[in-house]
Amino acid sequence: MSVVTSPPAGRVETLASRRSARRLVGAVAHPLNQARLDPESRTVVEGYGVLQPRVSATLESSTRSRFARVFSGHTGVDPYTTAVADVYQDLFGEGSYIGKGLYDLRAFEESLAGRVPENALLSHDLFEGSFARTALTTDVELFDETPSTYLVHAMRRHRWTRGDWQLLPWLLGSVPLRGGGREPNPLSVAHRWKIFDNLRRSLVPPAVLLLLAAGWALFPGRPAVWTLAVAIVVAFPIYAHLKTSMMNVPGDATWSSYFWSVWGDLSTNTAQAALSLVFLPHEARVSVDAAARALWRTLVTRRKMLEWVTAAEAERVAARTVAGHYRTMWFSPVAAAAAAVGIALTRHEPLATTWLVAAPLVAAWAAAPAIAEWLSRPLARRDRELSKSDTAFLRRTARKTWRFFERFVDESNNWLPPDNFQVDPAPVVAHRTSPTNIGLCLLANVAARDMGYVGLAEALDRCELTLSTMERLERYRGHFYNWYDTARVATLAPQYVSTVDSGNLAGHLLALRQACVEA
Repeated sequence: MSVVTSPPAGRVETLASRRSARRLVGAVAHPLNQARLDPESRTVVEGYGVLQPRVSATLESSTRSRFARVFSGHTGVDPYTTAVADVYQDLFGEGSYIGKGLYDLRAFEESLAGRVPENALLSHDLFEGSFARTALTTDVELFDETPSTYLVHAMRRHRWTRGDWQLLPWLLGSVPLRGGGREPNPLSVAHRWKIFDNLRRSLVPPAVLLLLAAGWALFPGRPAVWTLAVAIVVAFPIYAHLKTSMMNVPGDATWSSYFWSVWGDLSTNTAQAALSLVFLPHEARVSVDAAARALWRTLVTRRKMLEWVTAAEAERVAARTVAGHYRTMWFSPVAAAAAAVGIALTRHEPLATTWLVAAPLVAAWAAAPAIAEWLSRPLARRDRELSKSDTAFLRRTARKTWRFFERFVDESNNWLPPDNFQVDPAPVVAHRTSPTNIGLCLLANVAARDMGYVGLAEALDRCELTLSTMERLERYRGHFYNWYDTARVATLAPQYVSTVDSGNLAGHLLALRQACVEA
């Protein structure tokens, strides 16, 4: 069995730890997960050919702008960029592939051989995952960059929507093959529903916009009721996960931390829902334009089927000024003007009542490009000065911390730091230490010198004494054991080497070297 990570060619960088890759390989190699193909349909019917891990936004990309901060958190129903939970995995035993994961090369190639028409598929992830069968592995996490500006986000959605509509032929009874032939559609009802559901989802913004406009100008009943109905439709997927947060009683966490966590989720979700309404006209235009282009190119011209730009190019060409945003998002103020005219010409009830409900959204649509530009501005780093009380508190804490090393790292402990000092119920020194403790002890000498607690000569003397003792410690192939008796300078049973502690010590020694260079 050959296992390959899916290539994010041309996409933003996707990050994975070595442990994540190892766990994915282990999962796909498990006997119960190994892919088995049906010889007639040539699709994976048991096991999995693709593993889709959980995907989260990187910390750096999620703090570049206000827009990234709002939309890099809980994303509601977003099958394109994040994979956290999947109803298809729960109900049908297989999830949806979003292009960032690991696949079994043999099963992948055999299930897709001859099935991909030349220059026809822009978004191939769902297509590939349907034939090769995808498993959602939420216990493994990858990190992906998120767009920092609204216009880049809209450009990505335009490309994804075009790709979804290019999969329309795979809803039919027979499907095209590479080379021009056709075959009976081997996709199951669930797979076809995934394709259809993506098409349905792309039509939600224009449908909601039309419903809102008709509710204000044409439909009977109160405009407030229609507006509330639209707000519920927009906000429901975003707020849905709050149910789980509010039903889960905190375990080890305090109730105050639980409250602030839920409050933070609520604030983020409210901002997402509000901005979804603000950008509704532009999202509707993007969806309609993408669907129309895809249908025209798929059914008529057969040209520019694979047209797209890389994430880096999208960031480069996206408008940065307010005027540029108005040129790109021209439909938002046009929709605002059309809504205002429509209400004035067609509403027979008192206009004051309708305007009281519609005016905030109409004004927001007119200002949507300016709002998008403000949200997309790079966040400037703000350096905050500590207050006098905070500075005094930190200095007292630092001095007490150094007092521990000053008092206990002495000749009786062979200049090694004890693991801890127990105060209650009786004073007891734990005469054992680890590589992490030793590294922190060396850096404590540097910090004490920097803060003026000791001079350079004393700091160097203390470091040399500790390093001299380290040379006497028993090691395994050059690696320090995890625990030593500080009084006897001997290893403690059971003897083992910790990669965590060894890594900590290595990092501490690098920092110590740099401190000596700068001294």
